[in-house]
Amino acid sequence: SYTIKDAITNITLVWKSVPETALNGVWSDLWPEVVHDFKGFNEGKDVKDIMKLVKEVRGDSGFQEIQEEDVTELLVSMEDPLTSEEVLEMAEMAKNTRKKRMRQISPKHMQVEAALSRAASTYSQLLYQLIMAQQQKKITSIFHPLSPSAPEVAGPSTSGQTRPSSSVSHVSNVSTATPLDSDVEDELVELGSASSEDELPN
Repeated sequence: SYTIKDAITNITLVWKSVPETALNGVWSDLWPEVVHDFKGFNEGKDVKDIMKLVKEVRGDSGFQEIQEEDVTELLVSMEDPLTSEEVLEMAEMAKNTRKKRMRQISPKHMQVEAALSRAASTYSQLLYQLIMAQQQKKITSIFHPLSPSAPEVAGPSTSGQTRPSSSVSHVSNVSTATPLDSDVEDELVELGSASSEDELPN
């Protein structure tokens, strides 16, 4: 009996037998952009171009022995897919080359890295010092504390004798003290004179 599977198989075989030229002829009038006449690379021209480049760099000793047959053989060998053994061999070669390069540059690389680290630490410390020097200072650091304290007013004596007022001596020291604001100085003088007037004679 003829099944759907047999029909699909026959359609596939027939479709694969349709040549590309027939498809291009059908689509050339309907959709010209999808039609192409590519028939593969011209291997003869490619080989000639490669040999031309070889002749241009023939001054190097490694290219003097290259012949056209060698180029053709290389191109043909590249068409074949790599086997698993060849892939593993190429990976092993790359790994060995990388290890060899690391062994060659490892001591020198470590010395250079240590020197760079020392230089970087020095410059980082200098940068930190510059940042700390440029930080904004507090406004209280500009003002200095006043040296004289507020004058003491003498209170009444309990023994009947007047006690010498400390404000008088303080007023006498105003001239030798650090100059203050004029308003504060006037207030000190007034307080001193007022306390002297309040003293009672013996």
